Amino acid sequence: MSTPALRAEAPFLPLQLPFGYDEPARIVTLRGHSGAMLRLIGRAVRKTAGRTERNARLLRQCAIQRQLWSYGISVPRVLGEGHDEAGRAWFDMDYVPADTLAAEIARGTALDLPATVAALEWLLRFFQLTEGEALPASPFFEKIDQIETDCRTLPACASLQVIIAAAAGRLRTLDWSGIPSSLSHGDLTLENILFVPSRGLVFIDCDRAFVSSWWLDAGKLFQDIEGYWCVRELYSKSAGAHAGALATRRLDRLAPALRAMTALCDRGLAMRLPQFAALHLFRTLPYADDEGVAGFALERLMAVLDRAQL
Repeated sequence: MSTPALRAEAPFLPLQLPFGYDEPARIVTLRGHSGAMLRLIGRAVRKTAGRTERNARLLRQCAIQRQLWSYGISVPRVLGEGHDEAGRAWFDMDYVPADTLAAEIARGTALDLPATVAALEWLLRFFQLTEGEALPASPFFEKIDQIETDCRTLPACASLQVIIAAAAGRLRTLDWSGIPSSLSHGDLTLENILFVPSRGLVFIDCDRAFVSSWWLDAGKLFQDIEGYWCVRELYSKSAGAHAGALATRRLDRLAPALRAMTALCDRGLAMRLPQFAALHLFRTLPYADDEGVAGFALERLMAVLDRAQL
């Protein structure tokens, strides 16, 4: 694939906050979705692999973040990297005092929709510039098979085997050819986009997916926009259905604008968004904490495919 040689002209600048990351302050430790540990130290965030077996993944994330920063994409600046006394990899980055786009939508924050869509379009169009040859279809079928196999031994999926098999079967009938390779974010969910009122969107938690394509980045957005994955917790028994219904209505209002934006980027991509969203929902199953979460992912997967008549 090709790589732009110059910094891209973006509607926003790379995040450069006016403070050093060695500022003394209290230390706050959190745990990320991937098992990584996040420590807020002064005005920096240190992300550490949960165990040494995850070092390679964390360092790949660091490398992607550095690369995107170098191209002018709005990601937190990487400040340093290394290994701790236990041999676990870490890297430090600027702390961005903001909440995620998913959280802002869930609480009903009024967003500047044109500016939000423009920032997402710029990111996708940048990745589009790096397109290379089409990816082979085989990794997609292998991923579907792998997930179906993994789910057979997962407690959260124990009672869902019939519907898992049905979902895998439907995904196998879809066309996975002609998907362009490119640079990508790797995990472009609304939970990995920070909303900073003073400057717009900041993208976090880059990852290296099983294949790299900006089409899959767009599909990740629609895993949330039409699959409602980012508001799954609002459908828990403790939250009640009302909170989930309000959040999904807000997502439904975003969908037309984002669909139109992806169609402007590539009409072929826009037509295939449902299958990418469904694949990403299927990929969440091995990480499901309980049967309720797995069941929600499967319900939404089937709804997305049914709506698109796939």
